[in-house]
Amino acid sequence: MIVGLLGFFALVGFCRAISYGGLGIYPNESEWNEKNSLTKSWFIYTLEPSEVKEAKVNVVNQSEQSVEVKIYPVDAVTTKDGAFAPQSEDREKIDVGAWINMPVSELSLKPNETKAVDFTIKVPENAEVGDHMGAIIVQSKEAPEAEKGTVMKVVSRVGARIYLTVPGEIIKELEFKDFNWKMEESQVVFYLTLANKGNVRIAPKGEIEIQDESGNAVDKIKITEREVFPKDTIVLPTKWEKTTVGKFIALAAVNYGTEKNLTKKLSFEVESAQKHQKTLLETGLIVGGIIILLIIFFAVRKKFDFKLVRK
Repeated sequence: MIVGLLGFFALVGFCRAISYGGLGIYPNESEWNEKNSLTKSWFIYTLEPSEVKEAKVNVVNQSEQSVEVKIYPVDAVTTKDGAFAPQSEDREKIDVGAWINMPVSELSLKPNETKAVDFTIKVPENAEVGDHMGAIIVQSKEAPEAEKGTVMKVVSRVGARIYLTVPGEIIKELEFKDFNWKMEESQVVFYLTLANKGNVRIAPKGEIEIQDESGNAVDKIKITEREVFPKDTIVLPTKWEKTTVGKFIALAAVNYGTEKNLTKKLSFEVESAQKHQKTLLETGLIVGGIIILLIIFFAVRKKFDFKLVRK
C-alpha cells in the first residue's frame, strides 16, 4: 500500500486559518499580536534557552460531518526553491518539533466545531542561537479509500507554522553562489542559488535587469521572493515573461539589508525556433555520425581479431 501526503498548505495574504479538505488550524486568539498580523496564521516567538512557553492552537472542522483527527508537532525545513516544508509524522524530531509537548494526540470534532488545544514549548538549555522552525499538524485519522484502479491513498494534512528565535549574537550573511538560466516552455527562466551562512532567516529581494548587446535596458523583473533559513541553500527560479529572440546580458542584484547587496552577471542568447531546430538537427547529425563510426570501428576490429584467431 502506498500512502501519499498531499501538499501541505499555501498561504495567500494574511488569512487566519490554514485549511485544506475541511480541516483548519491557526493560532488561538490569545496568541495574536496586534502589531504583527502574521501571528494570526503563524506562531512567532523569541524565547531564551530553558524558557517555557504555554500556548494554544485552534483546530476547526469546516465540514458538515464529524471527524476524528490526529494532531502532532514536527520539525520543518525549506525545499530546494525555498518553500516552507513540514517534515513527516514519522521523521525524527531534533528541533522545534522535539521541543513541543502536547497533552492530546487525537481529537473528535463535530460539524463546524472549533477546539482549542494547549501545548508547551520548552527551549533546551543548549539551544543554538538564531532561527528555528516547526509546525503543528492536524490530519484525519483514517485515509480515504484509494481511487478505483489505483493503490494510492491520499492523506491531506494542514498545519500552523512555528517560527522561534533564540536570542544571542545574530549573524546575517547571505552568499550569492550561482546565477544561470535555461529555456522552459519557450521562456527564459533564471536560477539564483543563494546560501544562508548566518543563524537567522533572510528574505532577499532584488531584480534582474535584461540588457541588449549594446548595454541598453530591455526589461526588469523582480526575483521570486522566498525566505532562506540558516544553513540552507535554495535555488530561486525567476521567469522572464517577455522572452524575445536575441543576445542579452542579465544583471542580477540581490539585497537583504541596508548595505547588503550582491550582484552577478551572465550573457545568454535566445534563438528563434527555426535556428533552434537547425541546431538540434546539426547536433543530431554529429552524434549520429559518431555512433556510425563507432559501429564501423568495432565491426572492423572484431573481424580483424577473428582473422588473427584463425591463424
